[in-house]
Amino acid sequence: MDTTRALRSVAAVLGLVLAACGSSDPLTLNDEGIAALTRGDSRGALAKFDAVLAQQGVHPDQRFRAAFKRSEALTHIDPARARDAFLDLARTERAEVLEDDYSYICSKLLAVGATMEAIDVMDAGSKHYAGSPKMAAIQQAVKSAAQRESSPAALEKLKGLGYAGD
Repeated sequence: MDTTRALRSVAAVLGLVLAACGSSDPLTLNDEGIAALTRGDSRGALAKFDAVLAQQGVHPDQRFRAAFKRSEALTHIDPARARDAFLDLARTERAEVLEDDYSYICSKLLAVGATMEAIDVMDAGSKHYAGSPKMAAIQQAVKSAAQRESSPAALEKLKGLGYAGD
């Protein structure tokens, strides 16, 4: 009798573990995606965030979190798609995207050498938060990266947008 009870307990715990592995709960998926990003598994993270975004009826906070972290995951896979995903999020969730979010995605893009894409994110953030000291710092970081890389295209783009010579 005790053996049967022990086996049932083990089976119940195993069932819970297996169910957790295949979770479709947005909170769990977001947490798993963030853990994957932390491990450097951008593709695995992207799959988790895409799974959240594919669901109907997801709480807006969890949807925003997945979309934002999806942009981060894409910085390591396809910087142009990362830029586009983030800027789409900034357009659709304008009130939710903060200066820190622009700064964060810019820094992630710069870290992978995607200066042209970082310029676009910085420019959008600078327009949304005009006069912001934080955005001025981001502008300087992007300009410094373009100068450090000696990238004529990036420097020309900054000049065309009115950021060169500041």
